[in-house]
Amino acid sequence: MWCTRYAFFAEQCIRADLQAFNTELDGMYNDACLPQTEAFEAMKRDLQSAKSKRNELDLENQRLKRELSESNLKREQWGRILKTQGVIP
Repeated sequence: MWCTRYAFFAEQCIRADLQAFNTELDGMYNDACLPQTEAFEAMKRDLQSAKSKRNELDLENQRLKRELSESNLKREQWGRILKTQGVIP
């Protein structure tokens, strides 16, 4: 059951990645067919958008790492408390 769900999830991720790749490729082709000045502006917009998305993902990554670290610390603290109280060996 778990393997079936994982396989389905993995397949959905692959399809989403392929769709995103194809969309990006279509955009690049369309930009390449533009006149030179418009193509340059389109590339500039794409670069600014990519940098903005990268910055957003960096912030999210930092937040998730911090949350994971806090969760691990809480888990360790609760483990020590429960051992001290004799609830767990």
